[in-house]
Amino acid sequence: MNNKNKPCMRRGTASGIVLLLILLGSLAHPAAQARVYKWVDADGRTHYSQTPPPVQSSPPNVKHLDVNTRPANTVLPTPFGNALRCGNILLPQQREDQMRFLAAVNAELPDWEEQERNAKQEYNRLAHEMRMAGSADSQRSWFSARLDDEKRKWDEASCAVAWGRQQLEAGAESREAFLREHAAREQELAELERRQEACVPVHRRGQPLIGEEAEQVYRCRVELAPRIQELRQELRRDSGTRELLR
Repeated sequence: MNNKNKPCMRRGTASGIVLLLILLGSLAHPAAQARVYKWVDADGRTHYSQTPPPVQSSPPNVKHLDVNTRPANTVLPTPFGNALRCGNILLPQQREDQMRFLAAVNAELPDWEEQERNAKQEYNRLAHEMRMAGSADSQRSWFSARLDDEKRKWDEASCAVAWGRQQLEAGAESREAFLREHAAREQELAELERRQEACVPVHRRGQPLIGEEAEQVYRCRVELAPRIQELRQELRRDSGTRELLR
């Protein structure tokens, strides 16, 4: 009696093992669950689904959108008047004063980087939600429009970021030279102001000066004044540019 039941038990155990292996195999490949298919049907409509597109007379244009995977960027800087633009992002215009141009790029770059991060996060969030929501026609249509919009924003911001970093890298030597020269002028001004103050002997400060002593102080101050004034004007003119470049 017991011997007759053993083959059945072995078959049941084998079936259980096969089922367990199938389950483990499905859990071992989470990346496959994150795949979304984008395809265009014969009527030109764009579809998003978790399953491959149906068989058609002509093969559809299929793209796999894996969550957290960067789609190909199709946006490049294009002429716009006297400047360039990345889609809807207008890039700083080239100027004769290279430092002011680099300062404008350096000031805009953090905003472009933030736009790129936000668009990337939103794109991946929507791709994940679409994967979880299923493949209803109304949902596919809504997700399709939203994904295309976030993809455009991501591409535009990535284009601007790449262009901005390229400009700063190309002008890195000029930028560093400008900052060094600015620091040198600040140091020279501080030294000249110290020397101008020393025109009056310490023991005579706060006292009235007359005669030859007053004449010497006047000549000392007048001799230093033009360069001090010139340095102050140069530093005041370039202070805004220097702050944007730092």
